[in-house]
Amino acid sequence: MKIIIIIFIIFMFSCTVKMPDIKITGEKTTLEKQILGEYLSIEETEWMLISERGSDNINFETASNRKIIEAVRKRLFLLDEVNEYKIKGFFGEDTTGYITIVSKDKIEGILPKDLDRINLILENENSSRKVIINEVSNKYSYTETKKAFYNLNIDKSPKGTLIRNFEGKWDIK
Repeated sequence: MKIIIIIFIIFMFSCTVKMPDIKITGEKTTLEKQILGEYLSIEETEWMLISERGSDNINFETASNRKIIEAVRKRLFLLDEVNEYKIKGFFGEDTTGYITIVSKDKIEGILPKDLDRINLILENENSSRKVIINEVSNKYSYTETKKAFYNLNIDKSPKGTLIRNFEGKWDIK
């Protein structure tokens, strides 16, 4: 009997417990998916409205919906220029959910009329984003909405876009 107990004790101490590997996959949380679903359904509504311009039965339902659909429409209108300025390295995606000028040095020496255009695009894009973030965050957490919007904007940004990480440094997509 003592031999069995000794063998059992030796067996127990020779066993090792291996901790499972933890991998960060970058998958979105359930809340992020809900927020993105909300925004993407608004975008889909905008595309339906664009395709039915001549239709008389379009109903915006509420002033809030009208405001957010107009913001999405403005973003679609600005998309090519925003992406162009991202690729040139003038704009970057910030952790706040907005775009920002990456470096004052980068735009130094640009003609005043071109600089005015860059600033106008920046203002219009960010004001549209603000409307969308504020409207969607009425249903969800403001912080989570901004984070989800940040991730969505990164996903939709062209390759080579500068993206500020949460440590404040710029990475290239």
